[in-house]
Amino acid sequence: MKYPLNQFNALIEVLKQLAMVIDLTSISPETLYYMAFQQLNEHQKHNHLYCLGNSVKRYHQLTNEEKLNFVKLVNLDLDFEFKCYPEGCNDKHISTVMKKVIKELV
Repeated sequence: MKYPLNQFNALIEVLKQLAMVIDLTSISPETLYYMAFQQLNEHQKHNHLYCLGNSVKRYHQLTNEEKLNFVKLVNLDLDFEFKCYPEGCNDKHISTVMKKVIKELV
């Protein structure tokens, strides 16, 4: 597999957490991958997902009151930077890894 193993393992953990509130098969693998990337990227904090019960919102959509009650959906501490395009990987590699991860989790 061309995709880095450390990112693959992180991707599985993120998607496990997202699967608690999102049907992984209802979103294209590519969109789901970018959503996972956003959850692990410090420059994408405004797109981090927060939930309360069945309600899921991006951070930038929360009111000040909701910010007190909603909980960050994905909590994963990594000792490396999760890259959207790891070195040597292209869209085909990402599509392949996403199909493998989704198949493993569903």
